[in-house]
Amino acid sequence: MQKVELVAHDPKWHEQFQAIAAELNGIPDFNSLPINHIGSTAISGIEAKDVIDVQLGVADISKLDPIQAKLTGLGYVYMPLLSDHVPAGLGIDTFLWAKQFWTTENRVPKVNLHIRQIDHPNWRFAILFRDYLRADARMAASYAAAKRTLSEVVDSSMYSTVKDPIIDIIMVAAEDWATKTDWTPQPDNG
Repeated sequence: MQKVELVAHDPKWHEQFQAIAAELNGIPDFNSLPINHIGSTAISGIEAKDVIDVQLGVADISKLDPIQAKLTGLGYVYMPLLSDHVPAGLGIDTFLWAKQFWTTENRVPKVNLHIRQIDHPNWRFAILFRDYLRADARMAASYAAAKRTLSEVVDSSMYSTVKDPIIDIIMVAAEDWATKTDWTPQPDNG
């Protein structure tokens, strides 16, 4: 059984994201698009896989052919993952949860690039999840504990599948927090 390896939070992750964002901003097709550091490496104090998750927001997910060669030139490899997990109760229109997923294999740190359409719920979801856990230390600690437990009892092929419903539960509280604080997503862009 291949386990998920979590490591202590590394303050360098933020600097590494900034370098990645600057590199992506250097591509003419990307320089005005929102780029966000998402996932556990973007949340101080919690353990994570040593992989920088980056979200690039685009106007139309179906019109990305011109940028694919540029990403390949930067060492990204396209992975055929066509949709994010759709949270329970949010419908079954997987097009609204569509994404392109790119990763780097021979790069330190490893990068997972999630390209999502800005007016789709999965783009907002990733940023809200991050911002809420940054704002609520108890929830972040609880999420970290759940991830630690999962990494010990399930293999890497099941880790995300089991983690998704935990994230869905956290997002119920995150949506309440977003309403109370008048939260809106903002780009990081390095």
